[in-house]
Amino acid sequence: MNELIRAGQLSEEEVPDFQHRNVITRALGMDDVVAVDFNAVPLAPGDVCVVCCDGLTGMVTDERIAEIVGAQADLDRACEALVEEANKNGGIDNVTVALLRRRPDVPG
Repeated sequence: MNELIRAGQLSEEEVPDFQHRNVITRALGMDDVVAVDFNAVPLAPGDVCVVCCDGLTGMVTDERIAEIVGAQADLDRACEALVEEANKNGGIDNVTVALLRRRPDVPG
């Protein structure tokens, strides 16, 4: 789905009703060498990076995710709150969440 959005073939507004939104288009597979996507994202000290599956993003809006993460200093508790929110909203898929915070004392 994200590939289609980046290619301009699908709009954000069409996502909730897109019938193939859970189709896997790329996987690591079992080969010795695989092509992986790599993107460098600059993080300021204290920034939190959310790594999650569609079990979260399909049930909780980006705005609500940011609100929950921003309200919780403890990342373990924030993860728990995100999973609870997804389940409260229907929890129709597995929910996997990892949060990473750039420490202020580590050079960027």
